[in-house]
Amino acid sequence: MIDIQRIVIGQMLISTEAYDQHFHLLKPGYFTDALCKLVYLTAINLKRKGLKLDLLTASTHLEGNEELKNFS
Repeated sequence: MIDIQRIVIGQMLISTEAYDQHFHLLKPGYFTDALCKLVYLTAINLKRKGLKLDLLTASTHLEGNEELKNFS
C-alpha cells in the first residue's frame, strides 16, 4: 500500500496538472505513510498560497521542515 502512496505523490509532483485534475480530491488521512502525508500536506499548502506545485517547489518548502528531519 505504501508503494501506491509513493506513486501517487510522485505523479503529483511530476505532472503540474495532476493535482488540479485528480489529486485535489484526496484527503491527508488517506495516506498511511507519514512521509507521503507530509508531502501531500505541503502540496495542499502550496496550492492554497497560489504557488506552482512541482518537485522543486515542494522540496524547497520541505527543506526546513522539522518533521522531515525524522525521515533522514
